[in-house]
Amino acid sequence: MEDKSLQADVPESVEVIRFPIWEPYQIFSKASSLLGKKNLQQTDFISTGKKSIFQSVSSWIRGNFFIPDARVFWVKPSVNYLIDFIQRNNIDKIITTGPPHSVHLIGLRLKRKNPSLHWIADFRDPWSEWDLLDTLSLTSLARKRHQTLERQVLTNADRVITIAPYHVDRLQVLSGRKVDLITNGFDAEDFVGIENIKTSKFTVRHIGVVDELRDPRPVMDVIKALFTSNPDLIEEITIEFIGKVTLRLKTMLIRIQIFCGL
Repeated sequence: MEDKSLQADVPESVEVIRFPIWEPYQIFSKASSLLGKKNLQQTDFISTGKKSIFQSVSSWIRGNFFIPDARVFWVKPSVNYLIDFIQRNNIDKIITTGPPHSVHLIGLRLKRKNPSLHWIADFRDPWSEWDLLDTLSLTSLARKRHQTLERQVLTNADRVITIAPYHVDRLQVLSGRKVDLITNGFDAEDFVGIENIKTSKFTVRHIGVVDELRDPRPVMDVIKALFTSNPDLIEEITIEFIGKVTLRLKTMLIRIQIFCGL
């Protein structure tokens, strides 16, 4: 989800470079529209259960042709641009953060072209052990390609950081090197002046991506049963989903008359 308000946090002295990117999801979305499936998001291409023919084909293509991810076409033109930019501006340190892990490939190529460049690779999620890959029908060759690219990033970066102790342990096993921990945080300034207001309803709120790897439908089925047996609860409970969710979940929420902040 794009939050343009964050641009206000970037100091005016910081130069922001915007570089165009092409993603194959545009093609998949158009193809799905022709098949009568409208308003699909990227989260709708992830499925852990029975897949439609379209989902099966699209996930196989995504998993085996776009490695490490669908933004891989951004790597080559970005490197061509940045290598000159780095030299012109005497930049000696860079940081890449993923996913998308294609960004790490940009850092890897820049490091190879300029070995003196100090490169920090930041992993906000796993790579070769990411549960997302298990939904993409990877061939053994494709999975090995992920592992090879991941190992190259882990061993060539000057420092590797990640967000949780578990990820530190796993990345250290995969790389045989020290990995540093910097946990997720928050900007205290965003909460200045915010008043905690109690509501009359019991509110459950999920903030973030909901795909089939993070499936809340079992909970929703229970809530639906509660609403069916006691319709008055509809006025007393609010369930909010803030972020990208699957079309299937949206349809379910509408059907059981739950307000959601989408």
